[in-house]
Amino acid sequence: MGVSYTPSTNTTLSDLSFTKTTATANTAQISNVFKVISLSNPWSNFSGALRFTYQNSELNGLNEADLLLTTFNSPNWTAISATTLNTVTNEANATVTALDFTQLSLQISGTLISSSPLPTTPSDSGGGGGGGVTVNTDRDGRRNPQ
Repeated sequence: MGVSYTPSTNTTLSDLSFTKTTATANTAQISNVFKVISLSNPWSNFSGALRFTYQNSELNGLNEADLLLTTFNSPNWTAISATTLNTVTNEANATVTALDFTQLSLQISGTLISSSPLPTTPSDSGGGGGGGVTVNTDRDGRRNPQ
C-alpha cells in the first residue's frame, strides 16, 4: 500500500482497516497526489513515524519538491510541516505526536486545507490501526485552525 506507521508509544489496534484510493480528495480545497489512504475509523493519539511512498505517476502534475504529508481529521486537512522528502526513493517521512486522523495523503505546500474529502473508490485494502494531531502548521510555521 506504500504507507508505514511506526508508533513510538504502546499502541493497541482493533477494528481498523485501511483502503488505498487513486482518486484525489476534495480538489477544490487541497491539491494532492493520486493516492489517499483512508482508515475505517479514526486513529486517535498516534505518536511516531509516518512514511508515505508514492510513484511518479501518482504526482497529479504537482511539483514533487513541494509535497507535504497531510492528514484528514474531519472537517480539516492538516499539512505536516516537518515532512522530509526523498525524491530519489519517492518517500515522504514525518514524526508526529498525538495525531488524530482518518486519511493520509501528500499535498503541495501553501494549498488551502479544509473541508471534507470527496467520495473515493477503493482499489486496495489492508488491516491495522491506532491515533491524534498536534502538528498543526503549514510549511512556513503559520497555525492552521482545526
